[in-house]
Amino acid sequence: MKNPPIIFSDLDGTLLDYHTYSYSAAEEALQTCSQKHIPVVFCTSKTRSEMTYWRQQLSNEHPFIVENGGAIYIPQSYFPFQYHYHSLTEGYHCVKLGTNLKELIQVLKELQQHFDISSFLDWDADQIAKETGLSTQIAAMAREREFDIPFVIHNTDQDKDIFNTITAKGLTWTKGGRFYHLIGDNDKGKAVHHLIELFEKKEGTAVHSIGIGDSYNDFPMLNNVDDAYLIQRPDGSYVSDNYKHVTGIGPDGWNTLILSIINND
Repeated sequence: MKNPPIIFSDLDGTLLDYHTYSYSAAEEALQTCSQKHIPVVFCTSKTRSEMTYWRQQLSNEHPFIVENGGAIYIPQSYFPFQYHYHSLTEGYHCVKLGTNLKELIQVLKELQQHFDISSFLDWDADQIAKETGLSTQIAAMAREREFDIPFVIHNTDQDKDIFNTITAKGLTWTKGGRFYHLIGDNDKGKAVHHLIELFEKKEGTAVHSIGIGDSYNDFPMLNNVDDAYLIQRPDGSYVSDNYKHVTGIGPDGWNTLILSIINND
């Protein structure tokens, strides 16, 4: 691999175990990336509050993408040149790509008048913790939405009508490992594309982009990188046959893949 590699990675079910949220199985690869100064950019449906927690846990100092491409957060001094951003938030330049939460809430309320759905905004931290397996503390962070509202469809016969209504309202939806997500005209791929351009400007050359995910909402990310990989899901399956498959579930597969890529460089 001649050009500098950049790793874009989903978290839940990919770098983090689907059930336990542990990343211990991937620690060797994470340490190797750190030693070789290979950026690992988290690209997730998680909120900025959650990402503050996980970046501390994983000793990650790179930009990160939140809420299915709703925004990119870049450490203030990360890129040594000027670029466009929308706000300065807690030491991060925020590049906003998503729709304001107020608009999402309005559409969600209209949906709930006609369909049997519930969302993170209907649940308190205890309920979110019960549904996800997160601690109550992190579940409270997961409720701090800015650009994306996770929701559950209780009557699957209503799926198509719900999706058509969302589209008619000018919004979009996607699906992660556990929940559907109500979002605007954003996705992980658009955010990844934007960051790749910034990395290439920093390096002064093309970078080699690697994407790793496990769910439907990762497809836009995988479509915007040079090498795209799907991790096995907890039942051993893959969500698509359109990308390279990694043998290994969650962080086990992540570790195997990244070490293989680095060792073969």
